[in-house]
Amino acid sequence: MAGNRYTDEQKSWYFKNIVEAGIPPTGKLSLDMLKQEWGKAPSKATLQYWVNPNEKEKLRERKQKYRKENINTIVGNRLWLFKKHTAPKTIEVPIVKNARTRNRGVEKSLIFTVNERITRFHAKGVKGVDKVLKEACTFLSKDVLEFWQDSQKYNPETHDIICHVCGDSLNLINDTWHMDHIDPKDGNTLENCSCTHSMCNQVKTSLPMEELVTLAKKIVKYQSHI
Repeated sequence: MAGNRYTDEQKSWYFKNIVEAGIPPTGKLSLDMLKQEWGKAPSKATLQYWVNPNEKEKLRERKQKYRKENINTIVGNRLWLFKKHTAPKTIEVPIVKNARTRNRGVEKSLIFTVNERITRFHAKGVKGVDKVLKEACTFLSKDVLEFWQDSQKYNPETHDIICHVCGDSLNLINDTWHMDHIDPKDGNTLENCSCTHSMCNQVKTSLPMEELVTLAKKIVKYQSHI
């Protein structure tokens, strides 16, 4: 029976005849006394909560820590996510193939797309928001495309650029690509903004480049010995 179903009179009896009498509050003797008096006894967890209300919060914190650190729980959660995985609802298409390009032309579509991704780039760290207003951004398409000319060898005539993650070339018009935070902890600044292949950014996830490189080396070393 849950603790909140016991009356105040029963709780008063428990404190007077067991706790104040110096009998261990959750021991066998106290449970036997409760069963004899009430015909039943609360669980040890309920009695512990009566004696120390803070114990409920401590128990919750211990459970959370256990779930984070217990290998069986971690693997179980990952397995559940693996089984739950479904194909993405939306499929990325290159700018050259989207409807906006057909209606407005490649250049206008490129500018629109870059600005749209900038608004999402600036939303990182903003709770409950997937993009911000364009007016709230500290830089826009003109700024980032000029910046990428220096940082990633962007060619404004051919729209070729070097992927920040793998170093191979990609094309902003003909390929799918993502706007990525170079270091996820460095904020939504122009200097922290890069262009990557879609697949490269999915592999990188939220890792800083140094950690990604370290992980990649481990993977290559391990796979080469299998």
